[in-house]
Amino acid sequence: MLEFQFLNDTLASFLQAIENVWKPIFLTGGINILLTIGGIALAIYSLNLLATQDVAGFILGLMYTFISLAVLHEVFLYSDQLATSILNMFLQWGQQVSGMSPNVLTPSGILVSGYQLARIFWDAAGGASWFYAPTSTLATVMCAIVVTIAFALASIIYLLALVNVYALIAAASVLLAFAALPWTWSMFPGWALSVLAACIKIFFLLAVLALGLNEAASWTAVMASTSGSIVDNTNLAVAASVEAILFLGLVYYIPGLMASLVLGMVGPVMGAGEAMLGGIASSFASHAGSTAMKAPRAAGNAAVAGGKALATVSKMLLR
Repeated sequence: MLEFQFLNDTLASFLQAIENVWKPIFLTGGINILLTIGGIALAIYSLNLLATQDVAGFILGLMYTFISLAVLHEVFLYSDQLATSILNMFLQWGQQVSGMSPNVLTPSGILVSGYQLARIFWDAAGGASWFYAPTSTLATVMCAIVVTIAFALASIIYLLALVNVYALIAAASVLLAFAALPWTWSMFPGWALSVLAACIKIFFLLAVLALGLNEAASWTAVMASTSGSIVDNTNLAVAASVEAILFLGLVYYIPGLMASLVLGMVGPVMGAGEAMLGGIASSFASHAGSTAMKAPRAAGNAAVAGGKALATVSKMLLR
């Protein structure tokens, strides 16, 4: 019997490319982008200071950027480990809910389950007479094709969902590098919620797939015991094919619905994060601004301090 191992091999090759090729390149590029954006932010705030003489605004923007750089540096160090731990947690929960072996809940295992059911239809149609019952034989063949396609699409959906979540985790270095500015900070909570939504989608995919695979096992047992009457009673084959289509619909709809509920929280979470970060930066800026008003060279000192801080951050990121 076909094992369809090529699906698992394809998944493994994708994940290996993400781990060994994407991550090192993304990390190096992300650090360079982060430092460049920090320098651009310093230049923008300095030009704005020269144009408006707004010392408080200069310090506020500078503090916002430095706090963002510090937060993103820690995220750079631990985002991969944390996101992978969350994914593994949801994978374990999904396997516990399903009660099935991890070897079955794979893209290849899903397709094999559908193939086992469709194989019974093929054998029944092959043993029937096209002259005696051509319509019933054709209906049985069509049902076998529908079942195979439904389970093949379900396995591909699961494979793409796994690749998607690992790609999101690997892309953190590049995506978060652009979040150092006040105008792009929303990319940080957006990425975090996207990873969480992808993990929740994986969990509900496993739950729905387990239901479908259990149903497929019971269908296979029933069809195997009545294979001789499948062509005479096409209701059995039609019922199995309709339930296979229903299974595919659940695989597509329910995990996506649950993930969309998480993604719907992106806006409120972004607003809360920006407000918190802005409050921290504002408190620093207020204190620094009041001090700067007492010194004639406060603006120059702030620019020099900003340059030194950026250099410190550069060394910290490149260590």
